[in-house]
Amino acid sequence: MRREPGVQPTSSWAVRHIASNLRDADRQELLAVRGEDADITDVLFDCVKLSDWTLTGYDGDEPICIFGVGPGLQHEQGSPWMLGTKGIERIPKTFLKISKQMIVKMHETYPLLTNFVLKANTVHLRYIKFLGFELGDEYEINGEPFIHFSRYQPHV
Repeated sequence: MRREPGVQPTSSWAVRHIASNLRDADRQELLAVRGEDADITDVLFDCVKLSDWTLTGYDGDEPICIFGVGPGLQHEQGSPWMLGTKGIERIPKTFLKISKQMIVKMHETYPLLTNFVLKANTVHLRYIKFLGFELGDEYEINGEPFIHFSRYQPHV
């Protein structure tokens, strides 16, 4: 019987699966930050290791994305991230609903969520705006243009 889409704790197998099937846009963004010679699997394991928590999104038994948040540079600031496979496209409404739930969970720890996105990545920019983030200043990382984004939700 096929399981409903949802989230589960992140396993090493899920990290490897997602790294091997990463969307091109996610791969481009990671390589722009880490360098063209970076090993995607190692980078994804680093992301998981540096996070306070991660959860893997599943469509049935297939891992399709990993959500995570780690400490930012300032007190009460978190750095949210999500990397995924094309499997996201099979369940877009469910994926967006789960994404919003993950942002709420991230805000339980961090009132301010902030990170950056590759400027050329229009899909990621639309996703970030949908989740209620505001776009900020542009700057370069390794010669590539990135845009800062943030979302503030004070603890209630």
